[in-house]
Amino acid sequence: NKTSAAIRQGADDKHALVEMIAMSRSLTDLDLSNCRLGANLGKALAAAIRANSSLEALKLDNNAFGEAGEGLMAALRIRQEGSAHFKYTCDNILFDPSTQCNRQYDASNPPGHYLLDLSLPADQTLAKLLVK
Repeated sequence: NKTSAAIRQGADDKHALVEMIAMSRSLTDLDLSNCRLGANLGKALAAAIRANSSLEALKLDNNAFGEAGEGLMAALRIRQEGSAHFKYTCDNILFDPSTQCNRQYDASNPPGHYLLDLSLPADQTLAKLLVK
């Protein structure tokens, strides 16, 4: 039972998703990468991970959990220690709420955090500018 979620509609949809994760007994794989999950969802997601016993794979890449990130990471580590089958990825997670990802390139000040979707031509162009 594989599920891929791209929840961008609104806070109510995101909270409903977290409730579904907590209650589901058949959900095994979930990809929440690039879903703009913030600190409020990070706290709720940590509780949902603790409540869900069926989840085996979770991707949380490219989300800004802010101050809730540490609690979420602790819940993930505890879950992984308790289950040899549970795997997760958290690439490019932002823990500092003041850090922001850029989608605009400023030639005079190129360093920074960039959140790119390399399937988009504009982001491919930006990536080429950044690696020059």
